[in-house]
Amino acid sequence: MTSQLAQFNTASGVEKLNDKLNSVGTLVSSMQQMNASGWVGRTVMVEGKPVIDTSDQQDANKVFSFALDSDAGNVKVTLTDKEGNAYRAELPNVKAGVKSYSLDDLSNFEPASPPEGTRFYVSFTATNSNGDTPNIVALKKAKVESVAFSSGGSLLELGVNGTATLGQVYEIE
Repeated sequence: MTSQLAQFNTASGVEKLNDKLNSVGTLVSSMQQMNASGWVGRTVMVEGKPVIDTSDQQDANKVFSFALDSDAGNVKVTLTDKEGNAYRAELPNVKAGVKSYSLDDLSNFEPASPPEGTRFYVSFTATNSNGDTPNIVALKKAKVESVAFSSGGSLLELGVNGTATLGQVYEIE
């Protein structure tokens, strides 16, 4: 009988512990959602097709970004205009992580340097001297306009750039 009472007390304790853990999990989720509300108005980097603009306009985007999962001996950058003309350049010896560059950082353009006053879509490939191809993800900037809360977590509203979960954000500026 004493053994059965001990088992009942253990089961009761485990049930109380589970309830407490569920409460802590709910609290952590709520805190994460409230933290996400502080991102409104901030710029984030999310997966997407980057666009750069070589015009002289003040608000023209001159920077492109990507995330690299391991060091790369060479990153080939391709700029493609709306007519399909492609201009290729290189970035040698790029370390892993989220990286941002401008056209001034590129070298060895082929077939020629890209013309001024043009918008380009940017794409990337990465290689190493040993033949490995590190994973590279193209990133675009997006401004957080609002945050929606749901049982699945916070959802960042990015205006024309759609939505993103917190896990899809590579960097916050």
